Amino acid sequence: MKDNNTEIKNTIPEFLKILTNEYKFERDKKRSFENRASILITFLGGMFVLLKEEIRINYIFSLPVNFSNFIKVRIGISIHIFFILVMFMAIKIIRTKGHKNLDTEKLGQLINDNSYIESLSKVISSYQTIITDHRELNEGRAENFKNAINILFITFIFIIIYINI
Repeated sequence: MKDNNTEIKNTIPEFLKILTNEYKFERDKKRSFENRASILITFLGGMFVLLKEEIRINYIFSLPVNFSNFIKVRIGISIHIFFILVMFMAIKIIRTKGHKNLDTEKLGQLINDNSYIESLSKVISSYQTIITDHRELNEGRAENFKNAINILFITFIFIIIYINI
């Protein structure tokens, strides 16, 4: 029985080390998405400033009515809507959302109230829950970022069409 207990005492800290590394990895992914979204917002701001004279809403609606201007109006409105959508998705990535964290205040009490193995098992269980929560939030960020990039690509195509009509 002692060998089994010794083996458990040796493997639990290894599991804890793996989970703490996984936790750091998920936190780094969060920072990475936030950095990319910040760059995207900066890029959108610069692009908007450069194109604000070219694609003005009041100009779009003052065009004479014909088929080519009808398409130009539709594309111009779409460009503005897509800018707003991309900005919204980028802000969704950056916004602060409550992340679960390890409750360090209860950690000391947990160690005092339980045996070494039970304490580490509970800490491991807490880390697993936290990592799962972070992973789900990061998957949402990844989806928003992918959608923002796709819409931005469509916006570029519309800008090229708008300028050439």
